[in-house]
Amino acid sequence: MKKWMVVFVLTILLAYPGLNRAEEERNDKKIVSTMDEVVVTATKTKEKRKDISNSVVIKDDLEIEESPAGSLGEFLANEPGVDWRTYGDYGGATQEIHIRGMSANATAIFVNGLNINSPSLGSADVAKIPLNNIDRIEVIKGSGSVLYGSGAMGGTVNIITKKPERDRIDLKAKAGYGNNDTYELSLENGMFLLGDFGYYLTGTRRETDGFRDNGDLEHNDVSLKLVFDRGDLLKINLYGDYIEREYGMPGGNPPQGTADFYVDGIKVYNDDSESLQDRGSDEDGHVIFEVNSRPLDWLGLRLRGDYTNMENYGYFRYVDFFGDLIGNKSWVTNEVLGVEGNINLTPFKGANLLVGVEYKDFDWENKGVNLNSNGTDIPATIVNTNEDLHTTGTFAEAQYRPCRYFKGLAGIRHEDHSQFGEENLPRFGIIINLFKNTALKVSTST
Repeated sequence: MKKWMVVFVLTILLAYPGLNRAEEERNDKKIVSTMDEVVVTATKTKEKRKDISNSVVIKDDLEIEESPAGSLGEFLANEPGVDWRTYGDYGGATQEIHIRGMSANATAIFVNGLNINSPSLGSADVAKIPLNNIDRIEVIKGSGSVLYGSGAMGGTVNIITKKPERDRIDLKAKAGYGNNDTYELSLENGMFLLGDFGYYLTGTRRETDGFRDNGDLEHNDVSLKLVFDRGDLLKINLYGDYIEREYGMPGGNPPQGTADFYVDGIKVYNDDSESLQDRGSDEDGHVIFEVNSRPLDWLGLRLRGDYTNMENYGYFRYVDFFGDLIGNKSWVTNEVLGVEGNINLTPFKGANLLVGVEYKDFDWENKGVNLNSNGTDIPATIVNTNEDLHTTGTFAEAQYRPCRYFKGLAGIRHEDHSQFGEENLPRFGIIINLFKNTALKVSTST
């Protein structure tokens, strides 16, 4: 027995260096594969990770499916330099992503290249974004203002939704149930129907009573992507989604033992929630039309048009100085119309020039009315404020790699805003590749 044990141990010891080399080879291949991953968001063109001056995080649909995370923010929370913040412990609580310590209005969140940050708040509520619709996430840490405007000071998060694959039919259905009457149903289906035409459809319904009174949530979303794919010669995408949410807003936690409090038979708060009457709802819709073409090896063309409609409703009740239960209602509507065109030139090997122009028109409206003690509107208190703004951004970015060890880039954006005036935003970057699996990146921008 001891003899066989000695032989077994010796065999393991002799084989270990070979196993170690094999593991090193596997790790080396994995690093090379990571360095060669293609990223689109950082430069609006297809670039390998090692050729990008910013720090990049890439996540695919397999990682999302394997994660227990329930939201985009929770999924990205453990990435270095990415901070996930949730404002409340109830079903409809707002969730934000902060990159490199900057606030949410300095982190631009995109879906298929469309900025979904609220124009009136400057930030994006990532709790609304369904995970089952995501094919890929690209997080670019550091300023992306040259290509995406001033809202991308801290970084950008671009969510690329799922699309059909040739010779394959995707059909998935999921259902789950948990505590507090929480359940989720989701469905997705995608395929190529006729030749080069395909579609991908997703839908989700999520509902929970929440573990606090007035902490419930009803969430519904649907998305559809239509594609016409003729390869590099012509690609046309039409994407649309609609998100609807209704939720309670329980506020803070009162001290333990707080007695139920009523006004005219209406329960205002208890020991679980400081507000049992406050409610909110969101309705967001996006449409994106994009055409990509590379008619020549040295010429790439891209045209995108998009429309966004965001509506938020708030209902609030509170007790005034005289003990009456009064309140107010508010409606905030944001409409954004955008157009962008890019030309990508590759005059010779190692050189690339991107030139583009982007126009956005913002139509914002805020309506509010006070409520009397009966909960009905007070017409004399109606306030309606609206604003129409527009901005034009013209940008150019040049890249050049003279050899395998070095790459430089420089870019500038001229922003012309109808209210805030004009500003020039420069950017410079250097990438040094001393070794095959190592990249030293330095970048600065305004």
